[in-house]
Amino acid sequence: MEWEWAVGVGYITEMDGKGRVTIPAELRRIIGAKTFKAELMGRDAIVLRVAADRQNTVEQIERMRLTGDAERASMDFACIRDEFGGAKE
Repeated sequence: MEWEWAVGVGYITEMDGKGRVTIPAELRRIIGAKTFKAELMGRDAIVLRVAADRQNTVEQIERMRLTGDAERASMDFACIRDEFGGAKE
């Protein structure tokens, strides 16, 4: 099923006495997630973003194969800092 998204279109829902807000069933079905990150975007806006599955994130990090640049492996950080105008504190 395809959905058309329109900016500014949404549902009105209320906070209960314990501070909980219910996400309407139709939106829950569309999103298909149960964990969200809540971000305050000013005094009148809260954005909910689907939170990444932590186990999946850990597995992705473990699969990463980071390699260094052999040409720069012996470089001293102080030389690089001086080259790019870093100040000694």
